[in-house]
Amino acid sequence: GEPQKVWLKLGAEPVMMNGRRHLCVAMEDVTAHKLAEAALLESEEKLRLTIEEAPIGIASVSLDKRFLKCNKAFCTFLGYSEEELKQKTISDVTLKDDLEIGMQDLRAIVAGEKKSSKVEKRYVRKDGTVVWGEVNINLVKSREGQPQYFLPVIQDITERRKAEEGLRQSEDKFRVLFETMSEGIVYEGHDGKIISANPAAERLLGLSLDQMRGRT
Repeated sequence: GEPQKVWLKLGAEPVMMNGRRHLCVAMEDVTAHKLAEAALLESEEKLRLTIEEAPIGIASVSLDKRFLKCNKAFCTFLGYSEEELKQKTISDVTLKDDLEIGMQDLRAIVAGEKKSSKVEKRYVRKDGTVVWGEVNINLVKSREGQPQYFLPVIQDITERRKAEEGLRQSEDKFRVLFETMSEGIVYEGHDGKIISANPAAERLLGLSLDQMRGRT
């Protein structure tokens, strides 16, 4: 069959035999070890590429909250290059009013009281724009179980939060209109029974909402 390539670990030292100097060579077959090393390196490279090209932001953060590595999506989210982020901490890119959000969770994770944390908070991009992120934080430990670094995974939820805020403002405007308009409004359930009424309806009917609720 085809000749097989093998990895050998060689060791050599001089020896004297019959008054002459010789070189004694010891060989150890380390093929299996080398193949395992190559497979591990290939696996690590695939993982690195997967993280780097992931559509959501992924970073590694030291226990003192400094950025160690950041993938493309994380950099895009905050508008910084990876090298710029490596000079910053989480606090440097977090909106001042949201600095304490998740901090207690981080302490609890390091202490072993929690496995992970999920929070929503605001960040300040390099250009000053405020954006919302949903952050899942896990802790990476050594084989001995010692905390090594945090692994936050962040998703941009800025548009969702804007939509929620717009909906809340619309609901607030409708609530004010409902409570202040002169026309009486009564809401009925699918069974025809009253479930809500505005103050004008209470005045016009001479009944309180509690008295109307549940009646047709």
